[in-house]
Amino acid sequence: MLEHRLKKPINNSNNNGKSQASVFSTESLIAKPPTTTKTFWQRLIQPWNNLNFQTKLALLIVVSTSVPVIAVTQGLTYISQKRELQQIKENLQKDGRAFAGEYVLWTQEESQSQAQKPS
Repeated sequence: MLEHRLKKPINNSNNNGKSQASVFSTESLIAKPPTTTKTFWQRLIQPWNNLNFQTKLALLIVVSTSVPVIAVTQGLTYISQKRELQQIKENLQKDGRAFAGEYVLWTQEESQSQAQKPS
């Protein structure tokens, strides 16, 4: 910041009787920091770098324990859902065959009883 060059050179000569204070420009004496543009990743990482060690450690512990729990839960949910759907399909097929058998038997008995009735 101290090495920042002034925009206007300072004129040390006596400028036609003007006072030395009027020769200097206050704008040229104020050092402005150089403008830097931060990349997306620098802006993304900055909040993490601002955290202290205890907070970082706590966040890492929470994330490292919750991610496996979530993954195992999702896996178990998927497996049990597949198993339940398979069981429902098997039950429907079994009940459907039983219904079809009973319906065929009922229609045969109904047909026989209709055939035996005198018209």
